[in-house]
Formats: sequence, structure tokens, C-alpha cells
Amino acid sequence: MITLISSTNRPGSLTRKIALIYKEALESKSVSPSFLDLADLPSAFLNAQMYDKPRPDFTLSLQESHFNSAAKFIFILPEYNGSYPGVLKLLVDGLESRRCFEGKKAALLGVSTGRAGNLRGMDHFSGVLHYMGVTVMPKLIAVSHADMHISPAGQADEKLSALIQNHCQQFLEY
Repeated sequence: MITLISSTNRPGSLTRKIALIYKEALESKSVSPSFLDLADLPSAFLNAQMYDKPRPDFTLSLQESHFNSAAKFIFILPEYNGSYPGVLKLLVDGLESRRCFEGKKAALLGVSTGRAGNLRGMDHFSGVLHYMGVTVMPKLIAVSHADMHISPAGQADEKLSALIQNHCQQFLEY
């Protein structure tokens, strides 16, 4: 199973739009990913009880539905202050890292409205994933000026669509 993660809790984000485009690319290749939008996390996930032992039901449910049986992950990472969103780090810290991540693979696609496509954030998050035993696909995709490649309705232009299709194929072969 592949889990595709829109890695921000900002409602209506550009990241979500790109994640949905990536989801369509996977589905066009007869792959039905598990889709997790961090904007849909329960509000209880954002407080200290997420660290309780045993883990709260909402954390166990999240692990079961999106992480335990996944062999691969695709993280769509928006740029937040030169890195990736804190809610993503909170998510990773709240899960059982060995069970959810160790020995698995991941692909990263960075998103920014600036010129660097969140290269720095992907580098930071790659380090976190490596620490947890995840192998990160070497081909990182940086989508710069992402707002210029997506229509208000959430449609990708030809350039972004081709980039995502190519990355998707490479990840399926990875």
C-alpha cells in the first residue's frame, strides 16, 4: 500500500491541490493510495494527550488506516519558514516510528510559491525519515512558484502534470 500525505493542516491549501493531482496520477496507473490530509487530523491530535501510553484511540486509528500496512509514502511538503510544517513533525512524533516507518520507502515533493520549491524543507525532512529507517527516493521534486502552475479549480498546467506523472512512475518503480 502507498500512503499519500498532504503535509499541512492549512484548510484549502495549495499542497492539498497538488496532492490530489498526484493521487490522480497514481490512480491513472491503477494504484489506489491511502490519502491523508493533515487538515483532517482531529483537534485532539494537537495536544499533549497524543503522547500518552498507551496511545489514544485516534492515534491508533490513524496508524492502522495510513501507516502500519503502507510500504511506501509520498509526502507533499509545503515550505514553512524554510522547512516543513510543524504539524508534520508532530504527526511523526506521535506515531510509533518503528512500526510505522522502519524499513519503508518514501518520495518527497516540495511545494512553494517562491523560487526554491522547498528544497531546504525536503532536506530537513529527509534527515528525519533517514533517522526512522526510511529510504528516501533520491529524486526529489521541487515545485517552485506552485501557485502559477495550478488553476483556481485545482488543475495542473502541462508542465506540472508531466512532472508529477514522471515522478509518480519513477516512484512506482522504486
